[in-house]
Amino acid sequence: MSGDTEPQVRVDNKKASRRSTDATFPDLCGPPCEALTKPENILPSRSSWCFVPHPGQQQLLNYVLDISRPKDELIVETSSGCLTRADFWTLGLNKQMESTIGNGCFELITKIVQSKGISIYIEDLYVTRTWLAPYGCDPLQSFPTDAQRMDIIVLPLWTPGHFQLCVSLVF
Repeated sequence: MSGDTEPQVRVDNKKASRRSTDATFPDLCGPPCEALTKPENILPSRSSWCFVPHPGQQQLLNYVLDISRPKDELIVETSSGCLTRADFWTLGLNKQMESTIGNGCFELITKIVQSKGISIYIEDLYVTRTWLAPYGCDPLQSFPTDAQRMDIIVLPLWTPGHFQLCVSLVF
């Protein structure tokens, strides 16, 4: 077991081990999937609720959720953090979502909305938790200085057991 993996590296305050064999996992989707998943090409559609992944997408999903693989393996780096396999397990296996995954999803939603010419601000899931006791931080201190110019503000607020999304449309 010793020597078969590269040492752990710290990326954005989260440990993730990088394995050379995982980096060579084949690109199963290719250009058609890449074009379909660009933020500017994503549109609201009822068909997305009954989406059936093609075999390459299903194989990739199985790889990410594989509980026999290392939980600390780096799967995705976003501009705001790193997502490990264990983070993704919270989506599909435990029926609860880790906040790092939620923030990654919100980052993608932000890109999609901005590609449509709409300004949006979504508060970080870790920040909103600090607004409550015992921390009692002032929510206004975490808003961007141009919040009054946003088309949409999304505040994911923690209540015991789960988050609730509070949306304010500014016209």
